Amino acid sequence: MSKVKEVLRMLKREWQMRSGKAPKTRVQIKVPQERHGSDYGGWMIKSGTINAASIVYSVGIGNDITFDLSMIKKYGVKIHAFDPTPEVKTWLDAQPLPAEFLYKGVALSDSDGSMKFYKPENPNHISHSTMEINNRNAFVEVPAKRLTTLMKELGHDHIDILKIDIEGAEYAVLKDILESGIKIGQILVEYHHFFDNVSVADTEASVALLNNIITVFSTSQQLDTNILYCVLNNKTIFLYDKLTETPVALSC
Repeated sequence: MSKVKEVLRMLKREWQMRSGKAPKTRVQIKVPQERHGSDYGGWMIKSGTINAASIVYSVGIGNDITFDLSMIKKYGVKIHAFDPTPEVKTWLDAQPLPAEFLYKGVALSDSDGSMKFYKPENPNHISHSTMEINNRNAFVEVPAKRLTTLMKELGHDHIDILKIDIEGAEYAVLKDILESGIKIGQILVEYHHFFDNVSVADTEASVALLNNIITVFSTSQQLDTNILYCVLNNKTIFLYDKLTETPVALSC
């Protein structure tokens, strides 16, 4: 990224925060970072924290698994991917997936059972949502499980990286995760405060709740000339620093 473009994006994010269009999340400390995945589907992680034995959950994958494939290629790590969208399974079936990519067609929720997944109005889009932001009469019932349930089924007592892109369900899920006391190294989450029934204030409240145990260590300027794209890619990474026993976080 050129210095000029980086400065412009920084200014644009500052304007969005001041105008209330983006959460007011600022840098508190800095750590080394690395990016995995495409411009659209990429995420930042803390450098030097992952190896082949790490446990990585990728929740909400859509039709962009470049993050997952990049992690597999660099570290040989197993990716446990979750997405109950029928179109996602169809798409995955046509992909040449590595053995380390392990898929389950289940949604992440704050309770076990099932939930309605509302279909996008645009038939060319693949992302469904638990929120009635799309066609309210067009939905599918999908299986849903709490993170603690999924971990128990997979025999995991901790997670090194948890990536969440679940179209508005992240608010309730993150609250449940915090209350469950799950040991997680890094949490990557995309907030969806641009939805009609969610606000920037909701995201700020969620971050404030997480800030009881974390500290913001960086913000990246993943903004674009398309405001919707900017907000859509406003992600926050939270992690527990095992070296210092200090919870820290990254907003990007």
